[in-house]
Amino acid sequence: MRGHSFSSASLLSTLLLLTTPTPTSARPGLFPGVQSSGPSPVHQDLRRSAQEARMVADTPDRSARWRPQVHFSPPANWLNDPNGLFVDTDGVWHMYYQYADNVPGNGVKHWGHTTATEFYNWVDHPVAIPATARDGSIWSGSVVVDRNNSSGFFNETSGNDNIIAYYTSWEPDQQSQHVAWSTDGGLTFNQYEGNPIISLNRHGFRDPKISFHHETKTWVMVLSMENQVAFYTSTDLVKWSQISIWNPGRNIGLIECPQFLQIPRKDASGKVDGARWVLTLSLGGGAPNGGAAVRYLTGDWDGTTFTPDASGSDAYTLYDFDFGPDKYATAFFHLQHLDDANQDAYSVTWAVDATHYGCCTPTDREGWRHCMGGIRRHWLDAPTNKLVSVPAGDLSKLAATAPGWNPILDEKGVSGIEGTSSVIRDFNPAVEWTLTVRMAKSLLQEGSTASAELSFQDSQASAERVSLAFEFAGAADAAPVASFSIARASSSWDRSGTFGISDVQALEAAAGTGSDGEVEFRLHGIIDRSILEVYVNGGVEAGTMLFFNDAPLDRIKLTRGSGAGDAGITFDFRAVALKSSWGTYDAEDGKVAKDEWVTDEL
Repeated sequence: MRGHSFSSASLLSTLLLLTTPTPTSARPGLFPGVQSSGPSPVHQDLRRSAQEARMVADTPDRSARWRPQVHFSPPANWLNDPNGLFVDTDGVWHMYYQYADNVPGNGVKHWGHTTATEFYNWVDHPVAIPATARDGSIWSGSVVVDRNNSSGFFNETSGNDNIIAYYTSWEPDQQSQHVAWSTDGGLTFNQYEGNPIISLNRHGFRDPKISFHHETKTWVMVLSMENQVAFYTSTDLVKWSQISIWNPGRNIGLIECPQFLQIPRKDASGKVDGARWVLTLSLGGGAPNGGAAVRYLTGDWDGTTFTPDASGSDAYTLYDFDFGPDKYATAFFHLQHLDDANQDAYSVTWAVDATHYGCCTPTDREGWRHCMGGIRRHWLDAPTNKLVSVPAGDLSKLAATAPGWNPILDEKGVSGIEGTSSVIRDFNPAVEWTLTVRMAKSLLQEGSTASAELSFQDSQASAERVSLAFEFAGAADAAPVASFSIARASSSWDRSGTFGISDVQALEAAAGTGSDGEVEFRLHGIIDRSILEVYVNGGVEAGTMLFFNDAPLDRIKLTRGSGAGDAGITFDFRAVALKSSWGTYDAEDGKVAKDEWVTDEL
C-alpha cells in the first residue's frame, strides 16, 4: 500500500494486515502508533474455526450512552462498509457489513449480517461469510438474485431465493474477486470451487458491485482499480470479461466502493421521466468540508462504455452525495424487480469520517465501534439530474406512547416577534423532528437577511450542544438551483461543544417556494444519541454528523435572530419522541413534554 492511500475496508484493515516489513504511513488521525511491520496477524487469525467466526454477542448491550437506537450498530466489536444489500421476496431487507470480532478492528474481516422489515427494526444474525485460510479476509462486495439460475449454482430452490454474493478476498499477495451462493435465504453461503473468478495478481483492486443491463441482457460489475473504475460484463454471473475503464479525468485520489445502477428521474409532481445510470465513488478526500467523500455523476451505459451526461470539462464534475462530515462506502440495495426502471433506489452509508477518526471514536469504552446511517430512498430531480435523498420508511411507528403524556411537540405559525425557543426534555433515546422557516418574499427582494438557530443542548446548560444555524440571503445574492429555488440560504452545523470533535460544517442550500408572498426553508432530521441526520427542502441536500456528548442532549431550543429581516420569520416545528427499535421502551426514561414557549433572541 502506498503511504498516501486511503481506504475503508482497505486502509483500516491493511494497516493491520500487511505482511511485508516495509513501513507504511497513514493519513493523520488513522491508527496513531500502529506499525505495519513485524509478524502478520493474518495467519493466526485465520486458524480460528468458521464456527467461532460466526459467533456474535449473545446479549449485546445497546443501552449505552452513545448507542444509536434507530440506526444499526453491531452487537459488539467493529463495523465498517455496508455490503451485499438486497431485498428478498418476503420484503426483508438484508444488510451484510464488514465485521471484526474486536473493537479496534484489528485482523481479518468477515461479513456480518442483519435484517429488517421496517428499515430500522434490525435483527442480528451470525456472521454469514467468515474469513478462512482458503477464502482470505472477506472484504466489501454486493449481492444479486439469480432468478433464472444463469450461474448454474441452484437446482431446487425458487429462483427468487437464488442469492449470490460477490466480495473481494484479501490475501497478503493480492486482492481478488470471489463468489459464493446461498440456498437458505442468505444466512450461510457456499464458496465457489473455482474462486477467484477475477484475479489480476495485485492489490488496489476491489469492491465488486453488480447490476443488470436489460438492453444487452448482461450483468455489469464495477470494481475500483486505484484511481479508476473497471467495468466487467457477464451473461452467466461466473465468467467475467473486462470491457472498459472509466477515468475521472484528473487525480481525485483513491477510488473505493463504486456503485453503478439506474435511478429514475422525477419531475416536481413526482411523475417519472426516464432514468439515468448513476456512478457513485467513495474518496479519501474532496468532501465539501474536508475529509472523506461520497460523490456521484450521471450518464448513459451502452453496454460497453459509461458516458457522463455532461460534456467537455464538465464531464468530470462530481456531485456530493452528503454534505455532512460522516459518510463513506455508500452502497445501494439490489431490488428484486430488476425490470422496473421506475422504482426508487435505496442506500445505506457507513457513518464516519474515516479519514480523520475512523480508528478512534470513543465508543470503544462501550464495547462497539461505528454505526450505519439510516436507509435512504432516492430519485433524480428532473431536469437537473441531481440526486434527491429522503428517509426510507415511516418512523412514526416508533413514536413513543404511554398513558397520561403526549410525546409530540407540534407548534405552527410561531411568529417570534421577540424571538422564540421550544424546549423538549428527556427525549432520550431519539427524536424525529421537522422545522419549516418562513419569511416574506418582499424582505428578500429588498436585500434583507434573516437568521435562526436550532440547537440540541443538555438540560444542565453546560457546553454540551449541537446546533444548526441558517441564514437567508437577499434576492440580489440568490443563485437559483432547480425550478423551485428563488433565494439562497446558508446553513452551518456546529458540534464543537461535544466530546472529541471541534469543527463547524458549512452548507449552502436553496430556499424553496412557500405560499404566495413567502419563501421557506425546510429541515427534517433525526437525532439519535450520537448521530444526527438532516434532510433539506425535501431531500435536495442531506447530511450526516456524529457527535459524542458527555451529558445527554435532552433540550431542543429554536431561536430566531434579531436583525431587520428577522421580525418577518415564522416557524413550524414538530418533534416526535421515538422509542428504541432494539427492545422495550420505558416511558419514564423517554418522557417528552412541552416545557415552555419562551422568548429568546440570538
